[in-house]
Amino acid sequence: MTVKFTRPSINIRETLDQLNKPSGIAGNAMLAAETPQEQFNLIGAGRRNLIINGAMQVAQRGTSFTSYSGYTIDRYKGFGHTYNRIDNGDFYSLRMLWVTGTDANIYYPVELERGQLENGQTYTLSFKYKSAGSPMTLEIFYRTGTTGANVISQISGQTLPDSSGFSEYSITFTCNGRIAAHTALNIRFGNASGTNEIANLQLELGSVATPFEHRSYGEELALCQRYYEIVWANNGGLDDSSVTGRGHNGGFLTSLKYQTTKRATPTFIAVGTLNNIWQGGITSFIDLGAVSRNGGVNSMRMYTASGSVPTGYACHQDLNTGSYIAVEAEL
Repeated sequence: MTVKFTRPSINIRETLDQLNKPSGIAGNAMLAAETPQEQFNLIGAGRRNLIINGAMQVAQRGTSFTSYSGYTIDRYKGFGHTYNRIDNGDFYSLRMLWVTGTDANIYYPVELERGQLENGQTYTLSFKYKSAGSPMTLEIFYRTGTTGANVISQISGQTLPDSSGFSEYSITFTCNGRIAAHTALNIRFGNASGTNEIANLQLELGSVATPFEHRSYGEELALCQRYYEIVWANNGGLDDSSVTGRGHNGGFLTSLKYQTTKRATPTFIAVGTLNNIWQGGITSFIDLGAVSRNGGVNSMRMYTASGSVPTGYACHQDLNTGSYIAVEAEL
């Protein structure tokens, strides 16, 4: 008995045409991706940017800093020069103005405790910048503890091309030499004269710079508050200028809960004065710097020994205009 099998005919020319369809740059990048994680990053699924406040929306400390050393807008640190956040209409930038003496610098520390920067992994840094007539340099290095540095060899004092308007720049590097003592990866922008600006800072896993990831202000603020938070302030309004508590040993005792759990036990910053009030009468004006404070990563306890508040009596305190208490757990 003979059995005969038949198959549908195939148009070889049409099949070859389909195989030769162009995939484009994005398609080629997907095909070239070595891991599912890299493909995941390329299509923009999930959170890609390891930089907090890359869009420079959050500025709890202010937007203008003259001859300043320390953190400026949230998560960016300057040293001894003038820094301003600039509104460019559809995006913010951070401007550094060299004044005199040593080079002007902007640092961004990336926390390594989150396990997102590993030895041997490839990462891409991208940003906008303006550097006309005063070249800006880029350096990426590990910081050991609070001092010391281990520069990533391929990005050590790299000079960026001059750009009178905002230009986009990206660079790919491999993390090397990470050890337990490293607490942060520092991204440093510097210049020895003139004025430079950076914007839309993004650090992501993989060898391809993807479009800048925009996050909402609320999400960015919560991420920033892990490092710095204004816990109690009076900026001229009444909404947040008063807290309630109770009398304790002649003083006032209260607690303040943070909006976000801190990275570590924070230090306390207090500026201005408050009114110690009970039963409707002001008993004293107190310098916030003299107020006793202690706490952990979630809340703080505040005690003012001044005054004559009877133990157990309900009372409240009002901050004077311009006064505030903040907590800081920066790298």
